[in-house]
Amino acid sequence: MRGNTIRRNIRTNMVFIGLSITSILIAVIFLMALTNEASSEADAAPASWTAVVEEDFETGFSGSWSLEDLDADTNGEYYWATNTYTYSEGISSAWVAGGGTQGSALAAGTDNYPSNAMSAMTYGPVDLSSYEFARLSYDYWLETEASNDLLQVLISTDNSDYSTVLATYSGSSGWQSNTVDLNAYAGEAQVWIRYYFTSNGSSEDVGAFIDDMLLEATDGELTYLPMLKLDPTPTLTPTPAYFYFDDFSDNTSGWRRKDNRNDKDDCFRLDYIGTLYQMDICDDRTDVKSGPPVFLPNGDYTIEVEARFSKEGGWLSSYGIIFDGEDNPNPDGSDLGNYYMLWIDWEGSKRSRYTILNDKKGSQAPLFDWKDFPPEYNKGDGNKSWNTWRIERTDTQIIIYVNDKHLRTINEPRPYGNRTLFGLFSATYETDDFQAQFDDYLITTPNNQIWYSTTDYEDWGFLESGDFDMEALLPQDN
Repeated sequence: MRGNTIRRNIRTNMVFIGLSITSILIAVIFLMALTNEASSEADAAPASWTAVVEEDFETGFSGSWSLEDLDADTNGEYYWATNTYTYSEGISSAWVAGGGTQGSALAAGTDNYPSNAMSAMTYGPVDLSSYEFARLSYDYWLETEASNDLLQVLISTDNSDYSTVLATYSGSSGWQSNTVDLNAYAGEAQVWIRYYFTSNGSSEDVGAFIDDMLLEATDGELTYLPMLKLDPTPTLTPTPAYFYFDDFSDNTSGWRRKDNRNDKDDCFRLDYIGTLYQMDICDDRTDVKSGPPVFLPNGDYTIEVEARFSKEGGWLSSYGIIFDGEDNPNPDGSDLGNYYMLWIDWEGSKRSRYTILNDKKGSQAPLFDWKDFPPEYNKGDGNKSWNTWRIERTDTQIIIYVNDKHLRTINEPRPYGNRTLFGLFSATYETDDFQAQFDDYLITTPNNQIWYSTTDYEDWGFLESGDFDMEALLPQDN
């Protein structure tokens, strides 16, 4: 479900420009080249590939894995383990520090990897003796101390000498994919692949993650494909017909990042995690609001956002989607004044409810009583599944949907004119450990108005945090 609605809308609204007669004739030129004009240069590609090793970590570690802390327990025992904090596909990946005597007490995304880590995840032996070509692909995610804490991909033919380094990563990135040529090891009877993470004695962070490993090989003969030498021709240039879109893959896209976990009275963290925006709260009765430095369209608009409770929250924890926020420039604090919010609460693993809040300073009020969701709402395991929310805003109405299911239409005039804000909200009530995640924040208009660009940023967006003061507005019939 996740991503389908929003990405489908984006694809539907793509406008292509730059077509020409020349580009239309490319196919004809290609066929002529194959028979008459083919270049003497060629690309070589194996005929077919066999998946020798596949691992997606969805059911733990399958096959011939070994997990080790290579300094034994000198600095505590920490080695790789599966987790559900972040992943490239499915619901799991491998994390550097979740296993071992001390590591098993850590939670990815909440706890950092330790100092002086030497964590090895090794697969093998793999028999490539009957193959002529081989390659390794995998996805990786990083949040480490740059240059000092390293994720390396190593290879060995004896499970002892791992001096050959296939790749090294450090620093910060969302989910990335890489493919490594292993042709030099085709024909070997035994090959081991190792993912090795090391850290120094300072500045620990979230760590490194691996997902969707695939080792392929082939014994097929090479097939030569002619290369075409064509003059440059006009290409299809996609122009997005949406007002704003952020998939949170770029951590400089304007949403606030702040780690306030050292403040026990206002404990939270906002950050880009992989290709998600994540709000963690580590104090009870605390709320956080955040948004980018972008104003909503002046006329009608639609907001779509994917969101989920990524941890089972304490009673009446919640997240929300802020819209029609009054711009209230404040050099000493948040620019967010009065606002509306689609508000979703967590009432145990089987139940959530929603309302629309009109938050005016001193007169907060929901526009209707809390409502249960229809069957189209995805609860999933522990009420932690992704849902796609849609808010359609006109001058006189607010129309809300979940997963394309119409929930409610409210007659409510739009109170502010130009320069209105939008964003996200998260709050705790009876817990000090809560997390919500968001993805694919999309804003469109009926006339496909295009405005947003990262070059329009003048500063970071708004951030507001403090004591949760809306207890009286929570559902009272639990």
